[in-house]
Amino acid sequence: MAAYLGLDLLTVVKINVIIQTIAYLFLIVGFNFARKKNFNKHKIMMVIATLLIFVSLLIVMLPSFYSIVSGIPIATISFFTSIIIFHHSLGVITLVMAALALLRPCVWIEKFWKRRYYMIVLFIFWSITYFLGIFIYFSLYH
Repeated sequence: MAAYLGLDLLTVVKINVIIQTIAYLFLIVGFNFARKKNFNKHKIMMVIATLLIFVSLLIVMLPSFYSIVSGIPIATISFFTSIIIFHHSLGVITLVMAALALLRPCVWIEKFWKRRYYMIVLFIFWSITYFLGIFIYFSLYH
């Protein structure tokens, strides 16, 4: 198995799954704070979750995505590769949505959607991305 960041690839992938799971737990806790109208704690949880995902994206996921899809002729992309591409694409959209919500706290969002609907869509996208990532992990490494 190839080495990455000085570790074997399987170790890096396992560390990434742990980071993703921790970030998702922060998302769940933050969601519950929002339901209880404790928006200060909600924001703290979301900042932590988003930063964890951003670091993971830069260090692990983008390089792995590139290594999976680079050099594959478009005509030979399999269904599983399509799932990986969808997972990464939705993940980037989710991360951009989360970053926008944190950087411009809901000011611009209300021009298009009610804040609550935006956050629900963000939660759904994040959940789909997380569980697709878990599916990909178990499909490739177990």
